[in-house]
Amino acid sequence: MNAARLDVACKCQLQQQHLRPPTRQLPPGLPAISSLACDAVYEQRIKEAITYTPYFCKYFASLDRAFPMIRNLTSRQTLQGCLCSMPHSSRPVTSTKTSHSTTASRSRQTIQASNRKTTTTSGTTRSPGITSVYITTSTTKSHSPDHTTTAAGSTTSLATTTSASAGPSYTLLYASNSSGALTQWTVDANGTLIDTLAFATEFVTDQFQPFVIGPSGEVYIGLDLLLVGYPQTNGSVRVDTIDSTTIYGVDTHLAVTGNSSSPVLYVTDDNYNVNAYSRAPNGTWYGPVVAMNDPGFSNEGAPVAAAQLPGTQDAAVLAVDRDANLQAVISRGSAWSGQQTVASSMYQGAFLAAMSNASVPDRVAVFVASRSMDLLMLEWDTVRGNVSTTTFSGDQGEVLYYAPV
Repeated sequence: MNAARLDVACKCQLQQQHLRPPTRQLPPGLPAISSLACDAVYEQRIKEAITYTPYFCKYFASLDRAFPMIRNLTSRQTLQGCLCSMPHSSRPVTSTKTSHSTTASRSRQTIQASNRKTTTTSGTTRSPGITSVYITTSTTKSHSPDHTTTAAGSTTSLATTTSASAGPSYTLLYASNSSGALTQWTVDANGTLIDTLAFATEFVTDQFQPFVIGPSGEVYIGLDLLLVGYPQTNGSVRVDTIDSTTIYGVDTHLAVTGNSSSPVLYVTDDNYNVNAYSRAPNGTWYGPVVAMNDPGFSNEGAPVAAAQLPGTQDAAVLAVDRDANLQAVISRGSAWSGQQTVASSMYQGAFLAAMSNASVPDRVAVFVASRSMDLLMLEWDTVRGNVSTTTFSGDQGEVLYYAPV
């Protein structure tokens, strides 16, 4: 059997198990060794996974790019753990690397961005090293105090719109490129790519972090730190740290509800939790509070979605477990309802999207892929518990990433 036949055979095996074949891509770049510090917690995780830790660490630290090799550790965390096991003299020289890590003490960074008025489109863009699904909206107000930002997260994507001053119209697409660097692509009204800019180079992604946009246009990003970026009127973005103590990073999924003064962020961690963070009007973040915990959740991040119930402060929070069940809770003030199963036979590798409608305030529409790769719309009555299902099937192929407009 040659390599091509083996590739086809492996894809068939994965699809029979309802697993998505991995995409071909270069490993992300690794941060500079000189910018990292030893972390004993990560070192212990490496020792639990690898028998000959010093040899593994010497090899791993010599690489310029690599996918994560230790379960529940990002590449950067692996390097931090390895530093504890490596004599200083054996550490490789890394002066040629350009990526740098970020610590909790560097909780506020400034990302320079263009100061442009933006109109937008929706669709999918694919190019080598990039898989981006984007949905953006037009803005018309000039000289606004804050930028307007809208996005649909995918494994690597973030799309934004900004409005700060009158001028030409552009579409701005944000994603992580094949090296794991956050990158901005600027497209003019004719669809021509006119600018590519790498930004926030102190942050390193492993290409699987989704992003989510909050009610004021703020950008939430789950890396090793849980971050939020606030677009500024001068075209820059202020990046703050929400949490530096809880381990996120690998396939972290996020969802947000609430309003501009009091948003609530939901994040999956590697301890089978869906955590909730709330921001007070004075800007102080509180959390995490565990909204859901289930050993059936993937510890690499369960897909999660949330929707505000119209006319209330309540929200429906949903996640898919490894048994393909759609689990849900309702937040009612400071209390959480009991966790319940809304539907089964979901595709656990696909993203979720949820939305509500003021005309039917007790219902939440959930978009999710089934095991047969059909797109489903589940209308869940949060009071009575009834669920109606609409199936969008056909020849569109596998449905994995989507968002309602």
